[in-house]
Amino acid sequence: MGWQPARLLHSIQPDVGYPFRICLILKAINMNTFSDEQLKQYHQDGYYLLKNLFDKEEIELLHKSATADRTLGKQSYGRKDGEGGTEHLSLWNHPGNNIYGMFARCGRMVNRAAQILDDEVYHYHSKMILKDARIGGVWVWHQDYGYWYQNGVLYPNLLHRSDHNQSENPRWSMVCCYNAKSNDPYKESHHPRYTPLKKVDDNAIKKAGISRFDKDGSDAFLNPDDDHSATL
Repeated sequence: MGWQPARLLHSIQPDVGYPFRICLILKAINMNTFSDEQLKQYHQDGYYLLKNLFDKEEIELLHKSATADRTLGKQSYGRKDGEGGTEHLSLWNHPGNNIYGMFARCGRMVNRAAQILDDEVYHYHSKMILKDARIGGVWVWHQDYGYWYQNGVLYPNLLHRSDHNQSENPRWSMVCCYNAKSNDPYKESHHPRYTPLKKVDDNAIKKAGISRFDKDGSDAFLNPDDDHSATL
């Protein structure tokens, strides 16, 4: 049995589907790790829904940053949902020093991913799923085994989906994906191999404030031309 990359999801809008493996609806909590009971439930059910991980101020900073960030929209691309709809996606490989990176690098996220994978973890990639009001498409049930195996990740396994956005508000969700150091891809691909993750204190999110993607390209956005699975 090997390790599987773990995904953690931040909900900017409240009505959002969640990955099968693990979903964290983020607001505020003091502990930086799962309790033994929480971890046991995760391994029993294959997911754990943890509420109140980040507070209202932190989520509001993320919301304001994302909605004002032109780079996020510029780097997004359409993805057909197979049911006549389209959703948009923006994906980047490296967590920078902006607010997106602070969420991905904070102890509340990294420590829990390490508990789940029972190993040191690194940032495999993050993405923002952008669904327009009323017409946002479905993220159909799928597993990433085939895609990530081709990327050299020998032990991937993830099932997840999210439904149409039929609400009057846009639905944006930020998903952070971590991989175990011991599951380092055996070959190069458009996602990173093991790269030590510089974890930050939990107060780094508020210190970052409203911030946007770095202009130097260090976040390494995914070009869908480099990965045909990106638009499937």
